[in-house]
Amino acid sequence: MFPSTIICLLPLIIGAVAADCPEGYEVVGSECIHRYTGGYLTYDEAATYCTQHSGRLPVLKDCASFIDVTSYVNDGYSTDYNNGYWLGATNGTLTNVWQWSDGAAVQMGAPYWANDPGDDLTTEPDGGTSLCQNPFVLVGTQCVHLITTNYTWHDARNQCGLVGGGLIVVDDCDQYHKVALYLAEQEPDNPGKQNCLELNCAGMYRFSSAWCSHVRRVICESDPI
Repeated sequence: MFPSTIICLLPLIIGAVAADCPEGYEVVGSECIHRYTGGYLTYDEAATYCTQHSGRLPVLKDCASFIDVTSYVNDGYSTDYNNGYWLGATNGTLTNVWQWSDGAAVQMGAPYWANDPGDDLTTEPDGGTSLCQNPFVLVGTQCVHLITTNYTWHDARNQCGLVGGGLIVVDDCDQYHKVALYLAEQEPDNPGKQNCLELNCAGMYRFSSAWCSHVRRVICESDPI
C-alpha cells in the first residue's frame, strides 16, 4: 500500500456493439487488441511487431477508447517504468508536435496525460467558492478540498470524513481535466528528447513522453473484421 497526497470531495448534485477481431486479437471496448507476451521492446521494435501482426500501436483519439484500453492494461501501480505500454504517437523533433501514426494531433491535458507534480499543491482556483462549504472550493462541478499530508487509503478516507467529505470520484472526462489542472502541471516533458508516447505504469496508465530507445510492454490495435 502506497501513501499519497489526497483530495476530498463534498457531494454537489449535478445533473456496444460486439465486434469480430482478427486471429490473436480480442475485443476491448470498440477496439481489437493483441498483447505481446515476449517481454519488452523498444518503440521501433514494437511498431514493427504490430505491423507484422496486421496491426499498429494503439491510437487512442477519444475518451471512450482511452478508458477502455487503459482499464484493460491496468494491472496496478509500478515503479518499474518498463511496465508501461507503447502507443502509436511520436513528437516531431522539428515541429515539437505530438501526432498519432495516422497524422492526427494527440489530445493534450487531462484526462489523457499523466501529472508531473510541482512542489506547491495548495493554490486554489479563483472564483466560485460560494457554492461550497469551507474548506472546500469549487473545481468544475465538484467541491474539492486538498490535504497535502500523505496518508494510507483508509486514513485518507477518514481525514476526508473529518471535514465532511469523502475521497474524490471522477468518472467524467471533462471533470477529470478540470481536477487535474487544479492539482498539478502535466506531461509531456523533456521536449525534443523523449519523443515516443507511452501509457505510464507509474502515472495511472496515462500518456507520458518516453525515450524511444527504452523498452516497454507492447499491445497492438487492429480494426474489427
